[in-house]
Amino acid sequence: MGSILVSLSNASGLEMIDFFRNHITGPVPRNLGSLKRLSLLNFIHNHLGSGQSSDLNFLPFLNNCTNLQRLGIALNRLGGKLPDSISNLPTQLSIFSMGSNLIHGSIPEGIGNLVSLTLLGMEDNMFSGSIPVAWGKLQKLEKFNLASNRLSGPIPSSLGNLTQLIGVFMSENNLEGNIPASLGNCQSLLELDFSYNKLNGTIPKEVIGIPSLSISFVVGRNSLTGSLPLEVGNLKDLGELVIAKNNFSGEIPNTLGSCVSLELLYMAGNSFQGSLPLSFENLRALKVVDLSCNKLSGVIPQYLGKFSSLERLNLSFNDFEGEVPKQGIFANVSAISVIGN
Repeated sequence: MGSILVSLSNASGLEMIDFFRNHITGPVPRNLGSLKRLSLLNFIHNHLGSGQSSDLNFLPFLNNCTNLQRLGIALNRLGGKLPDSISNLPTQLSIFSMGSNLIHGSIPEGIGNLVSLTLLGMEDNMFSGSIPVAWGKLQKLEKFNLASNRLSGPIPSSLGNLTQLIGVFMSENNLEGNIPASLGNCQSLLELDFSYNKLNGTIPKEVIGIPSLSISFVVGRNSLTGSLPLEVGNLKDLGELVIAKNNFSGEIPNTLGSCVSLELLYMAGNSFQGSLPLSFENLRALKVVDLSCNKLSGVIPQYLGKFSSLERLNLSFNDFEGEVPKQGIFANVSAISVIGN
């Protein structure tokens, strides 16, 4: 409760300041930059700032904190633009979290100078403009989050340099162009989310074939085209696949049956055609399946009624015909939808 004492800077031997999840208000004092031994500065989840352009004026003064490794200012009310001087922050800074604030403007190119970053959170702000090509210099980066901003332009192919990446989050922006095939170099990726953008073109086989993807591959709500690459079969450990609300076409590849760990499968709102591949019978871990609003045909496979883990099944608005199975999930009318066939 209350504000940060200006006199805090008198404690010259301080190495860590952690005010996580309090009710601190007011500005962040500039004189914290005099604490040269500081390695951790954490103000996450408070009420700092007032959405004004001066709220981030303290950041340039942290250039003097040459031991700073972790900086957290997320979940506050900090406004203004990210200053160009961010490029002068200590090069050993490894964690920088600024999500869920009121920060606007473009992302400075100089962010590429923070070459020790392993985690960078900028989500849920009002950043605009394009993603700097210099982002590709952050070769130690393991996870970054740019979701829920106003970013536009292409996804830089330089992201393929970030071979340590395990998580990429860019949903709910206005990104355009293709998914760069160079992301296929990121062979440690566990989760990727490009949903709710304006991306077009096909899914590169180099990207959807990354075997390490085990949590999620999410590209729903874009304008992606073409077929689902056969390389999707490489994702044997993937838990969630979301490609709904795009312009995909062709048949569902038989190789999808190799994704035996899939629990959530969302393919609605495309133009997939043909019958469900026989290999679908291997997907016994499925909990939720949505194949609605496509052009799928043939009979509804009986084996879907044998999936003991299946909780919701939506096959509506396709061209399926014949008798609806009766066993398993089909015995629960509130868990299935087959209208419009």
